Amino acid sequence: MKNLIYKSMLLSLAIFVFSCDNDDNDNDNGGNNIVAPTSYEFTRDGESSVSFSGQTTRLTQAEELYAALNSSEATESGLDLMFNGDANGSAGFADASLNGTSKIIGSKTAASTLAGSATTKQMFDDMIVDYANNVVPNWTSDAGPGQPGAISSPDGSSTYHLNGVGQEIDQLFFKGLIGAFTLDQIVNNYIHPNQLDSGTRIDDNDNDVLSGDNNYTDMEHKWDEGFGYLYGLKRWIKEVDWV
Repeated sequence: MKNLIYKSMLLSLAIFVFSCDNDDNDNDNGGNNIVAPTSYEFTRDGESSVSFSGQTTRLTQAEELYAALNSSEATESGLDLMFNGDANGSAGFADASLNGTSKIIGSKTAASTLAGSATTKQMFDDMIVDYANNVVPNWTSDAGPGQPGAISSPDGSSTYHLNGVGQEIDQLFFKGLIGAFTLDQIVNNYIHPNQLDSGTRIDDNDNDVLSGDNNYTDMEHKWDEGFGYLYGLKRWIKEVDWV
């Protein structure tokens, strides 16, 4: 699988590189030299203060949804259930641990207060309809102009299942989620000042005021959640290779 997380990492890295000012070397940051850690591991009183399990859940759901959008047995109702859940929360996943939670991919797609868009969200819902009703019924047909179906690579090593305008829905859907889901949540939600600096979070963070019964401050947790949307599926998270 062309992993959603790896692609998110590359996109975020590109944004970081192109947003850097060449004049940064002229600024000594007031003598505050920040050294990047070799791992994303923070503790308080000997216990981890890091938590992004919700992001890991959604990204794991996305993996299973990706597989379903490459299946000839997918149905519109089944795909919609995985993307949008039902009245009881997340649903439709073969992995039972992903069902019945408040973590739903669709609820975080184009959903930030800064860039949220019902129109963008609807595009993803429409792709599900297109895949189930046009691509799947023509799984073994030959693709052609205006005709959904399959087409092989020149060397015959790969087969691609296209809609009526020659698009691979799984690729459109998941490359779209890189921006509308992961990047939107990271940049326009969790690490945006509207979140980090909201209410008393700055003072609470400076004074080690913890969030409820948790071992982190609200601000720390927002950084964790942003990090989780990028690296939440890396099983070896304590030893991330930053290069």
